[in-house]
Amino acid sequence: LRYGLLALPARLEEHLARAEPGGASAASFDGGAERFYVSCAHSGVPGDEEEARAAADELRKTGLPVSVRAERCGGSGGSLVASASGGGCAAGADSLWDGGFGPVAAELLGCASVDENLSDMLVLPASVAEGTSSWTVRRITPHLQTALETASRMTGCRYGAARVKGGYQIRVRGVRC
Repeated sequence: LRYGLLALPARLEEHLARAEPGGASAASFDGGAERFYVSCAHSGVPGDEEEARAAADELRKTGLPVSVRAERCGGSGGSLVASASGGGCAAGADSLWDGGFGPVAAELLGCASVDENLSDMLVLPASVAEGTSSWTVRRITPHLQTALETASRMTGCRYGAARVKGGYQIRVRGVRC
């Protein structure tokens, strides 16, 4: 199958040809977080564990539960990963140690229901799900724009974006395979 300048890989073409009607339902990720997770892997550089605790404390100000895990690792740096989940929310933020971890908590609190790394990956499943899927993002990235346009050309799905408080709501009306 050819869609404009796009040629589908043979396996995807076979999958689309064999797909059962109504195989997937639409999903909505428009809720807020119910819980935060903070994970820090560090090498004992002065300040890294304190910054991880400070990020967790910042997230605790929301009144939501925060799970914290810190572990010592080899090497000369560290990483901090924070995520929010539950209630229709799947967002994350991360940072590598570079004299500090950076504003991970602020980045996560500023996220919409889905972070920018996940938003473009939701498009293809939403495009073949029956019904309309929706989620909110803080900004529309070039990856998300490309995923929406590509899925539309490949599957015939319809999509749209509307400005909402804190970002954009993305809606994809899938097609029945």
